[in-house]
Amino acid sequence: VWSSDIGAYCAGKFFGGPKVLPKVSPNKTWAGVFGACILTLFVTRLFVDYYLIPNEIRVAPVNFQILDTDVLVLSLIFSLLSQIGDFLQSYIKRQLGIKDTGSLIPGHGGLFDRLDGLIFVAPIFALFIYSL
Repeated sequence: VWSSDIGAYCAGKFFGGPKVLPKVSPNKTWAGVFGACILTLFVTRLFVDYYLIPNEIRVAPVNFQILDTDVLVLSLIFSLLSQIGDFLQSYIKRQLGIKDTGSLIPGHGGLFDRLDGLIFVAPIFALFIYSL
């Protein structure tokens, strides 16, 4: 989720370009969408190669084995779900007429801005893990 946020922010700032949903979130660009997916793929690959596989992690009641295609597909799905959560949170803020959801983390729009991507990613990830 956080790699998706960082990738979107950096790519959007660096490349700019056409907006995705300007009435909901005026600063989010298509470059940001693709940047989010690319950085998420990269971070997930590093996590799998350098943490999961060397440590033979057991998740739930089964051995957790990830194939390259699984990493690719899951990374893209989770990145897109994270971005949908971000758009949903932006939509809610627009409807309520507020800019930030809190001041706990200065400059980040509130704690909800740091966690909005988890709205959709966490339950889908849990379903995936327990379906193994």
